[in-house]
Amino acid sequence: MRFAAFVLAALGANTAAAYWLQDITHNGKSPYNSDSNYVVWRDVKQYGAKGDGTTDDTAAIQHALTDGDGCAEASCGGSTAYPKVVYFPPGTYSVTSRLKVSMYTQMVGDPTNRPTISVPHTYGDQYVIDGYPSDGGYWNRAAATLNFQKSIENIIIDTTAVGGGFAFSQINWAVAQGTALRNIDFNMAAGSKQTGISMEGGSGGGGSGTFMGDLTFNGGQTGINLSNQQFHIKNVVFNGVTTGIYVDHCFIAVLQGMQFNNCTTGVDAGNANSISLIDSSSSGTDTVVSATKQSPSNTRSIVIENLDATDAQTIVKRSDNGQVLLDGGQGQQTVASFVRGATFDLSFNKNFTGGSLDVNPPQRPSSMLQNGKYTTKQKPTFPDTQAADVVNVRDEGAKGDGSTDDLQALQTAINNNVGKIIYFPYGVYRITDTLNVPAGSILKEQPQGRGPARFPKRRQRVQFMDFVVEVGHVYEGAKLIEVISEADVFDVVARIGGSQASTALSSQCNDESNPCRAAFMALHITPTGSGYFENVWGWSADHAIDGGGVQAVGSGRGALIESTAPVFFVGVAMEHHVFYAFKTHNAQNVFLGMLQTEGPYWQTKSPAPSTWNVNSAYHDPNFSNCGSGETGCTLQFDLHVDGGSNIFSYGNAFWAIDVVTQTNSVWIKNTPKTSIFYNSNVGGANIQGGGDAFTNIISVPGKGSIPTDQTYSSPMWGNGAVESAFTGFTGA
Repeated sequence: MRFAAFVLAALGANTAAAYWLQDITHNGKSPYNSDSNYVVWRDVKQYGAKGDGTTDDTAAIQHALTDGDGCAEASCGGSTAYPKVVYFPPGTYSVTSRLKVSMYTQMVGDPTNRPTISVPHTYGDQYVIDGYPSDGGYWNRAAATLNFQKSIENIIIDTTAVGGGFAFSQINWAVAQGTALRNIDFNMAAGSKQTGISMEGGSGGGGSGTFMGDLTFNGGQTGINLSNQQFHIKNVVFNGVTTGIYVDHCFIAVLQGMQFNNCTTGVDAGNANSISLIDSSSSGTDTVVSATKQSPSNTRSIVIENLDATDAQTIVKRSDNGQVLLDGGQGQQTVASFVRGATFDLSFNKNFTGGSLDVNPPQRPSSMLQNGKYTTKQKPTFPDTQAADVVNVRDEGAKGDGSTDDLQALQTAINNNVGKIIYFPYGVYRITDTLNVPAGSILKEQPQGRGPARFPKRRQRVQFMDFVVEVGHVYEGAKLIEVISEADVFDVVARIGGSQASTALSSQCNDESNPCRAAFMALHITPTGSGYFENVWGWSADHAIDGGGVQAVGSGRGALIESTAPVFFVGVAMEHHVFYAFKTHNAQNVFLGMLQTEGPYWQTKSPAPSTWNVNSAYHDPNFSNCGSGETGCTLQFDLHVDGGSNIFSYGNAFWAIDVVTQTNSVWIKNTPKTSIFYNSNVGGANIQGGGDAFTNIISVPGKGSIPTDQTYSSPMWGNGAVESAFTGFTGA
């Protein structure tokens, strides 16, 4: 299907060795910025920073972070016109007050010789880096839940010079979707009151982030002070930290690949509603998990799977009275599976485990494993690449000006340079048909595109990172990303509307009773496709970031997985789609880690399938289970499972945000034996309406359902909260 589209290269200088990233031509432009001299790429040394460890570089770095940024002030309600990539060459950069990071900013260091940001012993500010800056009001005049698209990668933060009595945080990260912290070392004074990451977001709370990973914390009082709606935290090492992770507030957290070495406490789950700790380890740590008091009306569930604990005094204990729920001991112990919370067996009989429950762990297929754990990957940096081997698409004829059709220039550049890094300087690359990405291609930077990229069939992996693929007009046949081979995808946004490049779509999509058919699907993994997807956000825009009136953008579907080869979703969000946020059809060998959803805000005014026709070729649910006028039933499914096997789902944040109770969140049908291991934590909240978010958490036609009022749930938002600690299905 042919359609006009944009590919916006934005926020693009990501992880890469300095000898190519520093030396290549940086000729990106922001076409919707009225200042023709606005600079996207900023090397902090070109702004006057010395990086010698003694000069105060605060002013120079801050200038690099906010030069020309019209949204670095309280009067701005959000903007996509000020993208910036702030690069730190190797060195030690001393700062004496916090560095403020606005929306659409990437702070990037040289990963082959990571720069250090250090503070003197006299440091007295609350943060070193502030990702939610406040000068009486947040710069972008928005809640932390709207603090989108910023990242920090490949740096070291050193606050060891500061005395132990002063309490402060190295990074304040009260952020929303499309954000990331990666490849950062947090060095803090041993025995101090310092925190690595905090999430202070004012009246909006800590935000709605979805992913951070590949971090190391050394020393300090707390590694991560978690205060957010949900998070997937992957592959983090805590060395000698008093408390690795303290949960100040979080509805859903998936902690995958944690290593707690010589800590007092690994996870203090005090105010967590639901936690999944999987594929993790501890060594010389007194208590691996400290859990709060629990009751049938206040579940606060905990799931542990595949934990290796060496010389732990206790593995799980209650923080209020010290009751040991899972004992430790000398030497190494392996916890295959441990559950605390509400459980349901295959006949939907419920059980409340106020103490603990050992359950049979799922049988993981070997194809999904790496050293006995679910496969994880680190975002590549290509340290051996030479600048001469990087292909700049603007040098190949692409304009990126938002009006020129760049399809042919981009396709030619990609076809002629398979195996090389195809670099997209920031821009809006308009394409008028599908951009096909051959196997073996490497696409870096951040095109914010409107239109699909299609990854082909040959069994050679495509690497795709730091892109926004965006539909800017109404194109009901558009699949933004389709994967028909193997792909590794990191830090990608599939966006339908919401930016300055999609004002035409916004003007056409403003009737909530008759939403436009703006795009067909955000992400499609075909039966021949597979891959690893980390920090992907498929957003059908519920508002325009740059401001504007009502939006009723109707995108048909979120993510459809049909693959039988392994697929891994790590911190993936799909929001505001009509039929479903996530669907699997006859899929096999699928890992779903911390899926996050929201339904369309307008959907009660135009119930599903709304203006769309049910398309059997794509296995759309037809909502035939819904009675006439049953408004709560004709809403987006959060997760719709149709057939398949070996589907492993952990810690999902499914938010029903409307004025009615949603009938079903998860729908599972036609599933043969060993089809679903649904491990922990369906969360839901009906923010606007109060009352329960869902009638049923999980429904299995012909088998039964798990209704909200039987889940021993604890409130998350008002009265609208549910959580299920563990549910295992072996057939329906």
